[in-house]
Amino acid sequence: MRGVIPSGDVAGRDSKARMAFSSSSERPVVIADDQTVVREGLRSMLGLFDSLDVVGVASSAEDALALVAEQTPDVLLTDLRMPGIGGIEGIRRLVTSGAATRAVALTTYDDDATIVAALDAGAVGFLNKDADPTAIESALLSAAAVPS
Repeated sequence: MRGVIPSGDVAGRDSKARMAFSSSSERPVVIADDQTVVREGLRSMLGLFDSLDVVGVASSAEDALALVAEQTPDVLLTDLRMPGIGGIEGIRRLVTSGAATRAVALTTYDDDATIVAALDAGAVGFLNKDADPTAIESALLSAAAVPS
């Protein structure tokens, strides 16, 4: 799976062992963005919150879906415009797969058509990439609380 980096592997620890020792209040999150600086910046920023646990990152929607199947996070934070199937189709496939993971769309585009397309695909939330870190945390926690 090129482009998929489980966070436990990066830290030199087994990701499953890391999950076993995670606080029950931490909500597992997978990040998908094709831009390395955005992906790693989000991983670092979300790592500052005790309420969230980044269990992996992916550089494409296809890799994100595989990682979601492996890690079963509460939330997938996904860019919408990526090479391959893209985030909107990735969200659609996530929802039709029956996974309990909730998707939050992340993009620099905030036009109505993009927002509607993401929500129609099954996203439970939408964030602009210039959102405040605490707003991102709040959105991810709210998404994690959406019933399956």
